[in-house]
Amino acid sequence: MSDQTVAVTGVASEELDPDYATLTVSVSAGGQTASEVHDRASERRAGVVDALASHGISRESITTTEFTVSEATEFLEEPADDVEATVELQFRCTPVELDRLGSVVVDAGGVIQSVELGIDEDRRAEIDSQLLEAAVEHARRRATAIASAHGATLGDVQSFDASTTGTFDSIVDDALAASSGADLSTGPVELSVNVDTVYELQARE
Repeated sequence: MSDQTVAVTGVASEELDPDYATLTVSVSAGGQTASEVHDRASERRAGVVDALASHGISRESITTTEFTVSEATEFLEEPADDVEATVELQFRCTPVELDRLGSVVVDAGGVIQSVELGIDEDRRAEIDSQLLEAAVEHARRRATAIASAHGATLGDVQSFDASTTGTFDSIVDDALAASSGADLSTGPVELSVNVDTVYELQARE
């Protein structure tokens, strides 16, 4: 076994259209008592849910992820209310529906907190497998070229590490500004696989 090695990184990536978008939206209310703001926030939550339901999103698919009631705070100023409540909701839609449903949320009094684009699990697994194969081949080609330049050939793989990342076109800033009519149309999702591989180098016979 040779003590000479070569370390390379192979990369493969592909841009894909997202299959879905997950929106996190919030409503809030202020008042003098916890009971009062709880009821107000619940009413505003119901208003957003009703609006989404009237545009084809099932009520069962709209989940409440957070409901907080706390003392009101306002930086450098006395708060107008003693207590405030915030409710966060999540729902999923197709990318085609995203811009329209974002407007529905805002018109109903909600605020869009974030938008997460995603790829269906089965499709993602298939693409990841293809990218891994391509990244491994890329690493081997790079290692072969380096070995050849040093008058050697590749031996066994000494170590191997793979990682997968997804880079999404950021529409979060637009989402946070949605109350001013931001465009929530989506761009592609980029999936990337990196493989770090160490090969043994063998003397060319």
